[in-house]
Amino acid sequence: MTKKVAIIIPTLNERKNILEIIQALRSVVLDIKIIIADSSADGTDELVRQTYLGDKKVVVLKCGRLGRGGAVKKGYEWVRKHSQAELIAVADADGSHNPKELPRLLVRSEEAGLVIGSRYVVGSRIVGWPWYRQVFSRAANLSASLILRAGIKDYTNGYRVFHRTLIDQFNLDSLNADGYIMLSQELYQVQLLGGRVAEVPTTFVNRQRGKSNFHLGLIVESGIIMARLWKEMQKTRRRLAQVTQDQNGQENILLR
Repeated sequence: MTKKVAIIIPTLNERKNILEIIQALRSVVLDIKIIIADSSADGTDELVRQTYLGDKKVVVLKCGRLGRGGAVKKGYEWVRKHSQAELIAVADADGSHNPKELPRLLVRSEEAGLVIGSRYVVGSRIVGWPWYRQVFSRAANLSASLILRAGIKDYTNGYRVFHRTLIDQFNLDSLNADGYIMLSQELYQVQLLGGRVAEVPTTFVNRQRGKSNFHLGLIVESGIIMARLWKEMQKTRRRLAQVTQDQNGQENILLR
């Protein structure tokens, strides 16, 4: 793998985890640009700045009160303006996305525009996740699969690698969810752009340190965003059906 790689890590009070994550990433991908999109109140951003002072391979973006989706979007904006990376990864800082698995996602990106570290394909494992999180994850995946129909198993894991060409073509204004449901908005845009999606097995481990950022508001936002995506998908399918009908009609005229 010789392509330039950048990784966006959204953080919310991850002071206990972030340095270990950065060190692990640099040990498996030597020339990686690490972008910390931080919304913390615990000094995560200052810890990273002080530790990597003068290191141009580690960038800290202050994201105010933005949630995961908003922070990742800010990372995309930074990459488009300031980075020459050809592959853009996204991972969480709570230890659930193992940095040692990143090379496998990068290798698979040779054949797909978006690679997802999947919790639900053969060879995957989930370790230590509470039952209610698993129930919500399964429900969210079922909802996304019925609407997006991308032919994959895991629509809602945030461990991902994108080709730069997709990120550059994203309509960032449409990535307006603040929480994890922005993952479905990303996937919808990948579909619109004709990008291929692939999955690799991952071992998803529940956080060992720090407090989970999961809350009821994320569930409410997910329902609202998925309803909007369903409506948009219906419009898109109707437009495609109309185009096909018009093309068939034109072909019939030409054959007369």
